[in-house]
Amino acid sequence: MLCGGAATHGLRLNNGASLCASCFEALSLIHYPEQYERLRRAYVVDCESRSLARKALIGASRSRIVAEWLYVAVGISLLLCILNIAFTLLAASLLVAAVVASRMYAVLLENWDSHYPLPEKPLLRHFHDPLAELSENDQKLLVVFNHWPGYPPFWNYLREFVLERDSRRCQVTGCPSRLELHIHHKLSVSSGGQHVPNNLVSLCDFHHALEPANGHSRIWGRIRSRYSTLVRGHKRRNAAATGSHFVTTHLRRLELVSVEELERIANFHGFACPICRGELDITVDSNSNRVSCRCRECSSCVTGPQQLAEETGPKIAQMVTITKCPGCSGPRWDMLATRTDLNWSEWSGRNASEQRQEYRARLIDDRSKPTCPICGSEMRLVRPRLAVRWKAFWGCPKYWTNSCPGKLPYLER
Repeated sequence: MLCGGAATHGLRLNNGASLCASCFEALSLIHYPEQYERLRRAYVVDCESRSLARKALIGASRSRIVAEWLYVAVGISLLLCILNIAFTLLAASLLVAAVVASRMYAVLLENWDSHYPLPEKPLLRHFHDPLAELSENDQKLLVVFNHWPGYPPFWNYLREFVLERDSRRCQVTGCPSRLELHIHHKLSVSSGGQHVPNNLVSLCDFHHALEPANGHSRIWGRIRSRYSTLVRGHKRRNAAATGSHFVTTHLRRLELVSVEELERIANFHGFACPICRGELDITVDSNSNRVSCRCRECSSCVTGPQQLAEETGPKIAQMVTITKCPGCSGPRWDMLATRTDLNWSEWSGRNASEQRQEYRARLIDDRSKPTCPICGSEMRLVRPRLAVRWKAFWGCPKYWTNSCPGKLPYLER
């Protein structure tokens, strides 16, 4: 891949190219692009040189050696005080001398550190940093790293980069999980997916386990909490008869979602009615384990089963309008034995045309607009935006030009 030779053995990349043993050995020492790699190595050499010089100074310091022997003599003198109290004066004098020698040693180190400070760490940029300057050789190395079998050498940096980009939250809209985040390849590595930020997304362990990839099977056995347990498909021996039977992949729910959790999810993502973009009232019937979402404006609603927060939140997000924090990934329910999206009803209520007709009926004719009590200008109607809790009012149009504070209340018909 790099040297162009015919390698008999080496590392095979995901794109079918090969990396010989000598190129792999040289590549294992590279952490940054060529320009920044030189700065990193020079910084490492400067730090190591300063450390060796400081150790040599400490080892050759006479004041340090004298202080250590004086402290030993102080200890011996204190033991001899048991035999004769006169050794107390000797111990005190030796202690003063030891303190003076220690202070001389400390001043020596302070002067040396001031003359030879720590090297300034250079600004280093990784291969996937958008501000990094890449040479032609760096472009070749980046192709190798992007098709690296398994995790690339700088995976920790790439993982942190993706987590910061995704605000450290699961990118499935409506999912409340912020812990145990995994980095998922949208196009799997086995299918030719690359280790690039555009192909990576942050998912919680629950939604990462639902991705149909062979390498994700190891996640299923680790998801055991007080809320749920994921069980993958397996063979189980029959208890009453001989033989075995196959247990399909399923989810064992231990604690269902509550109203408080759904309200936090709705406030974070900004759930709104898909018909009129009005606010939603979410309720949970604990007797029938049903969740209901009803619009305050048009009274349209939808109902569904009460399940986990990682299930109910994303399902509601698929049917409502998102106004604040949309994710960049969708949940995959096909890994579970029962598809959760088949148990929800359709939105029922007045359609959009009826809403528009009602809105037009409530509009005030231009001829009925009041005038400003201060400047006499024709006032305009100011309506609040979605999810803002103040009422509509008549405002003076000269507020932004002349700071006219004219204002009148508006009464809905």
